[in-house]
Amino acid sequence: SNSQRRGTVSFGLCGGLTNQRMSLIHGLLIAYVTNRIAILPKPTQVSSNDQMVQLHDLIDVEYLISSLKGVVEVVRNDKFFPTDTINRLDNNKKRRKPSELRQFEDKHIDMECAFNMIAATDVDIVPYFWKFDRSIRFNVQTRNLVQNVTTRIGAEYGYTALHFRIEDDWVHHCSIWEDIKNDGVIRDNCMMHTDVIANVFAIARIPTNRPLYVA
Repeated sequence: SNSQRRGTVSFGLCGGLTNQRMSLIHGLLIAYVTNRIAILPKPTQVSSNDQMVQLHDLIDVEYLISSLKGVVEVVRNDKFFPTDTINRLDNNKKRRKPSELRQFEDKHIDMECAFNMIAATDVDIVPYFWKFDRSIRFNVQTRNLVQNVTTRIGAEYGYTALHFRIEDDWVHHCSIWEDIKNDGVIRDNCMMHTDVIANVFAIARIPTNRPLYVA
């Protein structure tokens, strides 16, 4: 039965930092619903210059492991890795229901990226989504870096962060995204011009008396 299975789930992270966080949560959710051990991802890319970093260079891994004790077992990728046959799930099939994931009999399952590989809106697992989210916190070095940035921009009383993508890779992505026709998806929102962003700020009543951090 599923309650007796003790296989593993290994998975990668993908996208920007927010999507990588979601990937980590989704990987943990899959481990939880299938009663498997979650193997933390190997080094991941966090910037456009191909720099690869270990997960513990960003987040407090020991806090993650300890805070989920008794809920899902989490191990570092350098301490445990399956040697038996691995079922590598098709990353093109997204949002699998927990009941579908539980059907896999393989001892080890692996995903290139865990992002959206589980239907995380299932009512029974939504509380665990937020529990796993709370278990992820930046490590001391990263928190100190954030504090230094906020101090330097004079943001002791808060600031507005705008994630504004205009790099070459984003322009290329948008050209492909917006060229897809008649699939029922809104696709004219990729390249948002500065005047449109100004309108959004006005509608949302974003305070103008605090720093704007453009990322």
